[in-house]
Amino acid sequence: NICFIWNAAYYKEEKFCELVEEKDSQIYCYHLLAVHSKNSEYCNKTDIYQEYCNTEVEAITKKDPSICERMTGNPGNCYQYVSLVYGDLDLCYKSYTAPQCLMNIIQKNNDINLCKEIKGEYDNSFCYTYFAVKGKKPKLCDKSDTPESCFLATAITLQDITLCNMTGYDESNCND
Repeated sequence: NICFIWNAAYYKEEKFCELVEEKDSQIYCYHLLAVHSKNSEYCNKTDIYQEYCNTEVEAITKKDPSICERMTGNPGNCYQYVSLVYGDLDLCYKSYTAPQCLMNIIQKNNDINLCKEIKGEYDNSFCYTYFAVKGKKPKLCDKSDTPESCFLATAITLQDITLCNMTGYDESNCND
């Protein structure tokens, strides 16, 4: 199911949502399809989430995140969707999944310089860890707010016991 959902969003094709068997997952698929394709017609298939879906698509198509404020409850998802479409890190801080939102934009843009833009209560180590592992460049962890955790995650992921010496942890922590 998850492959169909992400393919629908990525390729902007309804046929993938039609293949999703479970009802709630199919609703989620149409919701993502509407947001990523910027087409509110798919919101008609999102059941009780239709109002949210329409509001999110409107905010995206009008490039106006203030529209998210019209949502009852928490407009966090709306901010997240708008931030992802336009690559706006600042909007991520209004979403209730800020670290994931930030990481999605960073991965989408594949830009390590965005790690420096992470602010406030959020530690940027997850960002530097991503690039350290991806590029097999553990020294990037030195730029992290918490280099020890970055080195540890990189050591475990790359299965490099020598990186444990840079973590302050004992080597047994790197054998996970």
